[in-house]
Amino acid sequence: MSRIVGYRSFKAVMINTTLAGGLVGVFSVVFGVLFVPSTASQFALDLMLAFTGIYFVESAIMGVVSYYLGNFLIKSGVLH
Repeated sequence: MSRIVGYRSFKAVMINTTLAGGLVGVFSVVFGVLFVPSTASQFALDLMLAFTGIYFVESAIMGVVSYYLGNFLIKSGVLH
């Protein structure tokens, strides 16, 4: 994905961070479902699916933070 959208633009950082964090969320929910007994309530399964969405939102927020932090570090000369 990075080769398609680039590495340092705001769009690239948002797509890469959200995609990576969201997939982590999806996999954690999948593994969570595997460990939950099949007799679990529908509420527990719905709660796990809600966490998938929360992971995507959290990843998008972290993408914004990392973009602005990276720009600051590049402009200040800490990173080249």
